[in-house]
Amino acid sequence: MNHLKEILSVLTASFFIIISACTSEDKIVNPGTTPPPEIIWMQKGLDTCRIYSLFFLIDGKIFAGTDKGLFYSSDNGEIWIDINQDLLNTAVTCFCMQPDGSILAGTSNKGIFVSTDDGSIWQYIGMENMNITSIAIDSHEKIFTGTRGNGIFNSIPPYDEWWSSNPDFNNQTFSALLITSPNTIFAGGTGAYRSDDNGRTWNFKDNGLGNWSVYSLVSGKEGKIYAGTDVGGFFRSTDNGESWLRSNSGMSNTEITSLAINEDGHFFSGTWRGGVYRSTNDGNDWTLADSGLTNKSVYSVAVSPNGYLFAGTFRGIFRTESKCTISSSGISNNKN
Repeated sequence: MNHLKEILSVLTASFFIIISACTSEDKIVNPGTTPPPEIIWMQKGLDTCRIYSLFFLIDGKIFAGTDKGLFYSSDNGEIWIDINQDLLNTAVTCFCMQPDGSILAGTSNKGIFVSTDDGSIWQYIGMENMNITSIAIDSHEKIFTGTRGNGIFNSIPPYDEWWSSNPDFNNQTFSALLITSPNTIFAGGTGAYRSDDNGRTWNFKDNGLGNWSVYSLVSGKEGKIYAGTDVGGFFRSTDNGESWLRSNSGMSNTEITSLAINEDGHFFSGTWRGGVYRSTNDGNDWTLADSGLTNKSVYSVAVSPNGYLFAGTFRGIFRTESKCTISSSGISNNKN
């Protein structure tokens, strides 16, 4: 457990990811009644790296943050190119996109960098010597960043100054940040915190959740908030974090490192040494979805704009065989 917490302290968590379930091409289905097909994984390189985070651009370009720096692929993970020079060959732990399309990248000890040209050139903007574990940005371009052992910080353009959001949060690792409305921010540390005043003050929201370390936070339909935790597993809140319900039925491993939810409300949960689980009923029941996933220590799960489901693991990147989704008409459509 201590080994898990030490490794996962460099994880990102906290951006909302849309995932598409895979089906066979041109097969007529009935969404909501047809069981989702089996997920089959294939390894897609970087097998000497720990893949801490994955990030996708609309054009399909994929960034992989690893313990050996930053890589990208423009062909669905077939070939990965090293672009470490501007990031000083450090571990890249998390990503976030600004409203203007610029990309933010957090590192394990070199601070935060920004790219305005889809990742070709990166410029340092602050937080040097900090271990950045999560990044979120609001609609006014205010950046929030979680750290390992130094709490949460924020900055506004031009990002030449950074301020502590929480003097009482020292010695915690904040692996997850989630902005759900203009002034409401959730932070996953030792338990869950919520700020209703844009990060000026925070309240501990532990009813039903307790002090489990929160590694991932995502939002869903009807204002629901979901949390993935160490050992405690999956939690759901329907009242803006005031209370949490634990739901792990079908999970034999509840050390959740990452969560993702698709447009149909289906969840994918990456676990430490347990592979990937899927739920099609709001997290009430889970089934293992790890066929072909030879490394079961999963740091991140995500999907590319053209429909491939990816998993970043302790050793390399895996991708599903299919790249298709169920449309509203019930027809399986290939995304190109």
